[in-house]
Amino acid sequence: MKKQNLFKIICHITFILGLLWCFQSFSFLRPAPYGAIYKECIVALVLLLMLYINYLVFIPKLFLKRKYDLFLILSLTSVFAATAVEMIYLIPDIKDCYPASFTEQEKCNAIIMHSFFVCGRNMAFLLFFFILRILENEKRTLERERNALMELKGEICIPNGKDGMKIINISDIFYLSHERNYTYIYTMDGCRYCQYISLSKRENLLPKDLFCRINRNVIVPIIRIVKVAETSVTIFGGDPACEHSFNVSEKYALDVKNKINEGGGLKSKNGGLNHIQAPKTMDSRDIFDEFGGLKTIDLEEFNRIIAKDKVLLTLCQILARKESVNMKTYMEEMNVPLRTIERKMKYLKENHIIRHEGARKNGNYAFTPYVSEEVKAWLINKEDCQLLNE
Repeated sequence: MKKQNLFKIICHITFILGLLWCFQSFSFLRPAPYGAIYKECIVALVLLLMLYINYLVFIPKLFLKRKYDLFLILSLTSVFAATAVEMIYLIPDIKDCYPASFTEQEKCNAIIMHSFFVCGRNMAFLLFFFILRILENEKRTLERERNALMELKGEICIPNGKDGMKIINISDIFYLSHERNYTYIYTMDGCRYCQYISLSKRENLLPKDLFCRINRNVIVPIIRIVKVAETSVTIFGGDPACEHSFNVSEKYALDVKNKINEGGGLKSKNGGLNHIQAPKTMDSRDIFDEFGGLKTIDLEEFNRIIAKDKVLLTLCQILARKESVNMKTYMEEMNVPLRTIERKMKYLKENHIIRHEGARKNGNYAFTPYVSEEVKAWLINKEDCQLLNE
């Protein structure tokens, strides 16, 4: 690391000295020869000040933390400020460079054209430093993550705008997806973390025996795979609402199958449903069938869950007739306090009868896929809210 820092410092010093030498020796950076070495050095120092302010402050503090609007405003302001300082400082020398036959208007037009050239030159240098900083940041991030994987053995580090680096345990990863040059890491607690990195580079930083890529945009932990179809896989996070299915592309289908078989299949001790514990609210009964999926909630099971509670039955009956209901509808149709409805809805969600869809405030409630059609038909056809055993 010290050798890399020393090499970096040498490169920057070489660039600074090279720029100062080019300014006083050549005219391709300044078409109008100013003829005063100290002035050319001052102009070069102004340019360097603008570049290193962007390199050390604006790019890492604003752009890399996704404050794009503020970064664009400040970076362009620095370019225009450096251009203005150079032009104001050197206008007298520039005018003396033109032939005496030039009128004042022709000299002004030439100075304006020269100012556009200076602005373009400053923008080109800034773009070079911008690309250099982005590449350095990506390389530094990858090195930190590799070190974290080697040292922590089971955790990954990703950039975080507030804390600098965020450490995520590999066992907490639900799946990874890629969209528009960003990789999103979804965790079991419902959080999502964003990183500016390609999915292929992220895949190289993950343990290959624990993760598999199933298509161009998705990577899943092998331990989370509970169902495998011909063209899709299903991952499970301990709650029916956290069950996701993804398409498997032909390119990765064989690799997915081999990794599952190497781990002993979906029912192995190190993977599949045997490794995932059921939710605490369902400890009293086995919610998994012999094939690794959730048991279908039939009429008998439904009657056992609602346990002679007419409020629960009424909630389900309204939902069965309308398929999707929000809290406002429940309050309009039931003469029950809001707190009671919320408590009953929580109980139904914990027992996988219903689930919430959409936004937290404006979303609707619907039956989970595990409620059988027999239950829905029975609820729709009942004219009164009587329990089965009454």
